[in-house]
Amino acid sequence: MTVLSQRLRISQATRLRTELTARYGQDGAFPAPGTLLGLDVGLPGRKGEYLRAVAQAALDGLLDGAALRALDPGQALQRVQHVKGVGPFPAELVVLRGANASDGPPKNEPRLDAEIPERYGPGHTLTEVSPAWWPYAPGPPCTCAPSASSAPARSPAAEPPGPPGHAQCSCCESPDLREPPNSD
Repeated sequence: MTVLSQRLRISQATRLRTELTARYGQDGAFPAPGTLLGLDVGLPGRKGEYLRAVAQAALDGLLDGAALRALDPGQALQRVQHVKGVGPFPAELVVLRGANASDGPPKNEPRLDAEIPERYGPGHTLTEVSPAWWPYAPGPPCTCAPSASSAPARSPAAEPPGPPGHAQCSCCESPDLREPPNSD
């Protein structure tokens, strides 16, 4: 959806996605890459061109989840950004969501950066508060966590809150960062 939603209101992008899915998808799924390559549906701006570029990249294996997970996250981001029409923020979403490389929140989303002080108070940053969201949302490893590559396999039910493979610590247990302050 990131190619469709760039420079559009979410409601407009949602309508485009819904229309493409209804016309060309199967069983409620967005159209397959092979289908997208042959479409000329008159999308606004260069969206059709970009959508076909993403479809071709998918068919070429550039967006394969397993292949992206096998790369260093920085290399995976560079690989995805080579696709025409995919910039830093959409590439992060592909790597974080599509390839399930949830080592951290998106770093190229200014609206998210601006929202953190609004919700958590002045001086708080995304890097500081996001570990408390785990396992419900990706967050960067805390300072006590081993690297993702050295973290042992985990059982979400057996581990305390915090990034995978770490022991409970004060930075991940901080009650004032788990939820935004009550505005009452």
